[in-house]
Amino acid sequence: VLRRIKNPKWSVGLGLFIQAFYGLYFSPVYLRTSQKHEIERGSNSSTYWLILELLWRDYFKFLAIKDGYKIFNSSGLSFNHSNLTSSQTQKKDLELFKQAETMDLFINANIKELLATGWMSNLGRQNVASYLIHDLGINCIEGAKFFEEYFINYDPTSSYSNWRCVAGAGEASKPGKVFNIPKQTSIYDTKITYRKLWNT
Repeated sequence: VLRRIKNPKWSVGLGLFIQAFYGLYFSPVYLRTSQKHEIERGSNSSTYWLILELLWRDYFKFLAIKDGYKIFNSSGLSFNHSNLTSSQTQKKDLELFKQAETMDLFINANIKELLATGWMSNLGRQNVASYLIHDLGINCIEGAKFFEEYFINYDPTSSYSNWRCVAGAGEASKPGKVFNIPKQTSIYDTKITYRKLWNT
Protein backbone atom coordinates (compact mmCIF):
# COMPACT_ATOMS: atom_id res chain seq x y z
CA VAL A 1 0.00 0.00 0.00
CA LEU A 2 2.81 2.43 0.83
CA ARG A 3 4.25 1.90 -2.65
CA ARG A 4 0.88 2.49 -4.25
CA ILE A 5 0.45 5.98 -2.81
CA LYS A 6 3.14 7.12 -5.27
CA ASN A 7 0.73 6.59 -8.12
CA PRO A 8 -2.58 8.45 -8.46
CA LYS A 9 -5.50 6.19 -7.55
CA TRP A 10 -3.13 3.20 -7.67
CA SER A 11 -4.90 1.38 -10.49
CA VAL A 12 -8.05 1.14 -12.55
CA GLY A 13 -10.60 -1.58 -13.21
CA LEU A 14 -10.35 -4.95 -11.50
CA GLY A 15 -7.09 -3.99 -9.81
CA LEU A 16 -8.85 -1.12 -8.10
CA PHE A 17 -11.28 -3.48 -6.43
CA ILE A 18 -8.75 -6.16 -5.55
CA GLN A 19 -5.87 -3.93 -4.49
CA ALA A 20 -6.79 -0.38 -3.71
CA PHE A 21 -9.95 0.65 -1.90
CA TYR A 22 -10.52 -2.08 0.67
CA GLY A 23 -11.76 -1.00 4.09
CA LEU A 24 -9.13 0.94 5.93
CA TYR A 25 -7.96 -1.27 8.77
CA PHE A 26 -4.48 0.34 8.72
CA SER A 27 -2.64 1.56 11.79
CA PRO A 28 -1.82 5.28 12.29
CA VAL A 29 1.58 4.68 10.66
CA TYR A 30 -0.16 4.87 7.26
CA LEU A 31 -1.45 8.34 8.06
CA ARG A 32 1.98 9.57 9.11
CA THR A 33 3.65 7.95 6.11
CA SER A 34 1.15 9.47 3.68
CA GLN A 35 1.56 12.92 5.20
CA LYS A 36 5.35 12.60 5.04
CA HIS A 37 5.08 11.51 1.41
CA GLU A 38 3.03 14.61 0.59
CA ILE A 39 5.57 16.91 2.25
CA GLU A 40 8.60 15.32 0.61
CA ARG A 41 7.27 14.34 -2.83
CA GLY A 42 3.98 16.11 -3.26
CA SER A 43 0.39 14.98 -2.94
CA ASN A 44 -1.77 13.05 -5.37
CA SER A 45 -5.30 11.71 -5.39
CA SER A 46 -4.21 8.49 -3.67
CA THR A 47 -2.60 10.22 -0.69
CA TYR A 48 -5.59 12.56 -0.46
CA TRP A 49 -8.15 9.76 -0.30
CA LEU A 50 -6.11 7.59 2.04
CA ILE A 51 -5.68 10.43 4.55
CA LEU A 52 -9.31 11.50 4.23
CA GLU A 53 -10.65 7.97 4.86
CA LEU A 54 -8.41 7.53 7.90
CA LEU A 55 -9.67 10.83 9.32
CA TRP A 56 -13.29 9.78 8.68
CA ARG A 57 -12.61 6.52 10.50
CA ASP A 58 -11.37 8.40 13.57
CA TYR A 59 -14.27 10.86 13.37
CA PHE A 60 -16.78 8.01 13.42
CA LYS A 61 -15.09 6.49 16.47
CA PHE A 62 -15.32 9.77 18.39
CA LEU A 63 -18.92 10.15 17.22
CA ALA A 64 -19.73 6.74 18.68
CA ILE A 65 -18.14 7.72 21.99
CA LYS A 66 -20.33 10.84 22.07
CA ASP A 67 -23.63 9.26 20.96
CA GLY A 68 -23.20 5.73 22.28
CA TYR A 69 -26.00 3.29 21.45
CA LYS A 70 -27.78 5.94 19.34
CA ILE A 71 -25.63 5.00 16.35
CA PHE A 72 -27.61 1.72 16.19
CA ASN A 73 -31.04 3.38 16.16
CA SER A 74 -32.98 3.06 12.93
CA SER A 75 -34.21 6.65 13.26
CA GLY A 76 -30.69 8.04 13.01
CA LEU A 77 -29.03 10.74 15.07
CA SER A 78 -30.66 13.85 13.67
CA PHE A 79 -32.94 12.73 10.87
CA ASN A 80 -36.18 10.77 11.13
CA HIS A 81 -35.36 8.04 8.64
CA SER A 82 -38.63 6.19 9.06
CA ASN A 83 -38.40 3.99 5.98
CA LEU A 84 -38.49 0.71 7.90
CA THR A 85 -38.38 -2.62 6.11
CA SER A 86 -41.94 -3.69 6.78
CA SER A 87 -43.73 -4.36 3.51
CA GLN A 88 -43.68 -7.80 1.93
CA THR A 89 -42.04 -6.37 -1.18
CA GLN A 90 -39.23 -4.84 0.85
CA LYS A 91 -38.69 -8.06 2.78
CA LYS A 92 -38.46 -10.02 -0.46
CA ASP A 93 -36.09 -7.46 -1.99
CA LEU A 94 -33.91 -7.59 1.12
CA GLU A 95 -33.62 -11.38 0.95
CA LEU A 96 -32.74 -11.24 -2.75
CA PHE A 97 -30.19 -8.54 -1.96
CA LYS A 98 -28.55 -10.71 0.70
CA GLN A 99 -28.36 -13.60 -1.77
CA ALA A 100 -26.81 -11.40 -4.48
CA GLU A 101 -29.85 -11.84 -6.70
CA THR A 102 -30.72 -8.21 -7.44
CA MET A 103 -31.41 -6.75 -10.88
CA ASP A 104 -27.92 -5.19 -10.99
CA LEU A 105 -24.92 -7.38 -11.86
CA PHE A 106 -22.42 -4.91 -10.39
CA ILE A 107 -24.20 -4.97 -7.03
CA ASN A 108 -24.47 -8.76 -7.20
CA ALA A 109 -20.73 -9.06 -7.89
CA ASN A 110 -19.85 -7.01 -4.82
CA ILE A 111 -22.17 -8.99 -2.58
CA LYS A 112 -20.90 -12.32 -3.92
CA GLU A 113 -17.35 -11.22 -3.21
CA LEU A 114 -18.36 -10.36 0.35
CA LEU A 115 -20.13 -13.67 0.88
CA ALA A 116 -17.18 -15.64 -0.49
CA THR A 117 -14.27 -13.73 1.05
CA GLY A 118 -15.48 -11.45 3.82
CA TRP A 119 -14.22 -8.43 1.86
CA MET A 120 -15.64 -5.69 -0.35
CA SER A 121 -13.98 -2.57 -1.77
CA ASN A 122 -14.86 0.82 -0.33
CA LEU A 123 -16.36 1.85 -3.66
CA GLY A 124 -18.35 -1.35 -3.65
CA ARG A 125 -19.65 -0.65 -0.14
CA GLN A 126 -20.79 2.83 -1.12
CA ASN A 127 -22.59 1.63 -4.24
CA VAL A 128 -24.17 -1.34 -2.46
CA ALA A 129 -25.41 0.93 0.33
CA SER A 130 -26.84 3.42 -2.13
CA TYR A 131 -28.61 0.65 -4.03
CA LEU A 132 -30.22 -0.87 -0.93
CA ILE A 133 -31.35 2.47 0.49
CA HIS A 134 -32.26 4.55 -2.55
CA ASP A 135 -33.11 1.97 -5.22
CA LEU A 136 -34.83 -0.62 -3.04
CA GLY A 137 -36.10 1.80 -0.37
CA ILE A 138 -34.83 -0.32 2.53
CA ASN A 139 -33.71 1.06 5.89
CA CYS A 140 -29.98 1.61 6.27
CA ILE A 141 -29.82 -0.40 9.51
CA GLU A 142 -30.73 -3.55 7.56
CA GLY A 143 -27.63 -3.03 5.43
CA ALA A 144 -25.44 -2.33 8.45
CA LYS A 145 -26.61 -5.57 10.08
CA PHE A 146 -25.89 -7.50 6.88
CA PHE A 147 -22.33 -6.13 6.73
CA GLU A 148 -21.88 -6.94 10.42
CA GLU A 149 -22.59 -10.58 9.71
CA TYR A 150 -20.04 -11.08 6.93
CA PHE A 151 -17.16 -8.61 7.02
CA ILE A 152 -13.82 -9.87 8.32
CA ASN A 153 -12.64 -6.36 9.17
CA TYR A 154 -16.02 -5.24 10.47
CA ASP A 155 -15.99 -2.10 12.61
CA PRO A 156 -19.33 -1.06 14.12
CA THR A 157 -18.57 2.66 14.36
CA SER A 158 -17.45 3.02 10.74
CA SER A 159 -20.05 0.67 9.31
CA TYR A 160 -23.16 2.04 10.99
CA SER A 161 -22.02 5.64 10.54
CA ASN A 162 -21.25 5.17 6.84
CA TRP A 163 -24.62 3.52 6.21
CA ARG A 164 -26.27 6.41 8.04
CA CYS A 165 -24.44 8.97 5.91
CA VAL A 166 -25.56 7.31 2.68
CA ALA A 167 -29.13 7.33 3.99
CA GLY A 168 -29.01 10.98 5.06
CA ALA A 169 -29.54 9.98 8.70
CA GLY A 170 -26.19 11.09 10.04
CA GLU A 171 -24.88 13.73 12.40
CA ALA A 172 -25.20 16.66 10.01
CA SER A 173 -28.69 15.98 8.60
CA LYS A 174 -27.32 16.20 5.06
CA PRO A 175 -29.13 14.63 2.10
CA GLY A 176 -28.28 11.00 1.47
CA LYS A 177 -25.60 9.99 -1.00
CA VAL A 178 -27.22 8.66 -4.16
CA PHE A 179 -24.67 6.93 -6.39
CA ASN A 180 -25.15 6.66 -10.13
CA ILE A 181 -24.40 2.95 -10.24
CA PRO A 182 -24.42 2.53 -14.06
CA LYS A 183 -21.92 5.40 -14.30
CA GLN A 184 -19.76 3.96 -11.53
CA THR A 185 -19.80 0.60 -13.26
CA SER A 186 -18.78 2.10 -16.60
CA ILE A 187 -15.84 3.89 -14.98
CA TYR A 188 -14.47 1.16 -12.73
CA ASP A 189 -15.46 -2.01 -14.57
CA THR A 190 -15.17 -0.89 -18.17
CA LYS A 191 -14.27 -4.34 -19.52
CA ILE A 192 -16.83 -6.13 -17.32
CA THR A 193 -13.93 -8.03 -15.73
CA TYR A 194 -15.15 -7.65 -12.17
CA ARG A 195 -18.75 -8.57 -12.97
CA LYS A 196 -17.63 -11.64 -14.91
CA LEU A 197 -15.30 -12.71 -12.11
CA TRP A 198 -18.05 -12.90 -9.50
CA ASN A 199 -21.17 -13.58 -11.55
CA THR A 200 -19.97 -16.76 -13.27
